[in-house]
Amino acid sequence: MRAILSILLFFTALIVVAQQKYPCHTWQRFTENCKVGYIDPEGKVMIEPQFDNAMDFSEGRAFVWSYLDQKAEKAVVPLGEEYQNYETFGIGGNRKTGIIDSTGKFVVQPKVNFIVYSPFIDSIALVKIDKHFEIINWSGKVISFTDRQSYENVIRKNLIVGQSNDLQVGSKCYMTRTKEFVSGPYQNCEPYSEGLGAVSIGRKRGYVNLKGEMIIVPQFLDAEPFSNGYAVVSVPYVKEEKRSKHFGLIDRNGQFVIAPVHFKLGKASEGKIAFIEQKKGKRLFGFLNLKGEVVIKPQYQAVKPFKNGLAMIEINNKYGFINADGKMVISAKYSYASSFKHGLALVGLGEMKSAYINTKGEIVFGPWNRKCD
Repeated sequence: MRAILSILLFFTALIVVAQQKYPCHTWQRFTENCKVGYIDPEGKVMIEPQFDNAMDFSEGRAFVWSYLDQKAEKAVVPLGEEYQNYETFGIGGNRKTGIIDSTGKFVVQPKVNFIVYSPFIDSIALVKIDKHFEIINWSGKVISFTDRQSYENVIRKNLIVGQSNDLQVGSKCYMTRTKEFVSGPYQNCEPYSEGLGAVSIGRKRGYVNLKGEMIIVPQFLDAEPFSNGYAVVSVPYVKEEKRSKHFGLIDRNGQFVIAPVHFKLGKASEGKIAFIEQKKGKRLFGFLNLKGEVVIKPQYQAVKPFKNGLAMIEINNKYGFINADGKMVISAKYSYASSFKHGLALVGLGEMKSAYINTKGEIVFGPWNRKCD
């Protein structure tokens, strides 16, 4: 009997693995009849469309929304990469927020006025319920309050998760999406990234580690999050130049690997970084390598960082993809496009249709109507 039970459990486990070949953080969102569901990187539907809006999965959980008022104005569901970290959907009307697991079941039933400030990181997330910031765990249980009356208790528990502009008091500065916090004479804090967080002293910005120790002395006007070991920063302009500041790229020691001579820089990704050339009032985008050498000359209206070996580019108000050599491998024919993520990119087909394509430009899922009636 035990042997039979073991065999049954083994095959059950195989079925579950087969059903979820890809971990849920690799799934993409899609819409059908104005409802949001999830597909895996092969285009298989993993969760049927049933939510008015949703975030990507993080650590096996995803925040989802439903409208309270069916007459509330329905927004176009934003599925691009810019919506993957925080609740910036801009949805109108009252709504309920819940949390689902990778089977699509609710682990936290939808609540009213449940605002999300971070996805799950280290099994906790920052939310705002009834005007109070709260830290919740996977099951939705409140494990700490972060309103002004209980800052000190939260600090002692070392469970701070904060948003820089909302959660500051006195000389303490709270970082976003981490259990750690820093203390010091900082006027502003940014989220940690790769173990370093940007802070301000006066008008200058630098970086501290998870212990709050100053690693890179404040000296920059802008200090972006670290990405792949590098961060974009800016320094004051030279008087003879017309622009107000110059951008460059630093390493984790604060040393410039790309001199601060550029009008603007993107994020370092896959050994390249986007830059802008401005001539006669016209801006064109190209790519540098991490030595600051031009490897793809500026010729595009817009670009996004390289992902999965490809970068989105815009030419003549159409979007396509180039490879690391600057060769167009997916022609610029889409009305919009996101960067590739886990082998898929969201693209627009005309004014009304969306689809997911693979790195060969083949449609893996869709197309579907992206606007609600």
